[in-house]
Amino acid sequence: MDQRANAFFFGAHGAHEAWTQGVDVAHIVWRGDVSAEDVAAGAAAFELVPQQKQGFFLVLHVAEEGQMSSAARKAITSDPRSSLVREVIVVGANFHTRVVLGMISKALSVLGTGQAPMTLLATEEEVEPLLERLRRKWASR
Repeated sequence: MDQRANAFFFGAHGAHEAWTQGVDVAHIVWRGDVSAEDVAAGAAAFELVPQQKQGFFLVLHVAEEGQMSSAARKAITSDPRSSLVREVIVVGANFHTRVVLGMISKALSVLGTGQAPMTLLATEEEVEPLLERLRRKWASR
């Protein structure tokens, strides 16, 4: 069952996609190269998550991602809405993307921002079971 709500396409060629799921999940699909403008446009999905102020899970689908510009990496680390993210789930990351995500994670840690734990998954089928586990974990806090 498709649980997408508030879906929209964005980016210079409309290749990227974002949507919300339930009350506590934002999804972003990166297709092709990612600019700082793309990061800002994709983060608009955060505003559409019903429980965004209580925190939400961010699922990044990166199997089709091209290059992420240095300005895009900086935009990710400096967006104040990132502090609302409970956990980040990255799906389909290749080696280069895992390296970039590691650098972003370290930068957030050094900056002392509310760095969310990150989980790398190989397939889309792994997302829902992980979300269920994470919801239980957060509900017990």
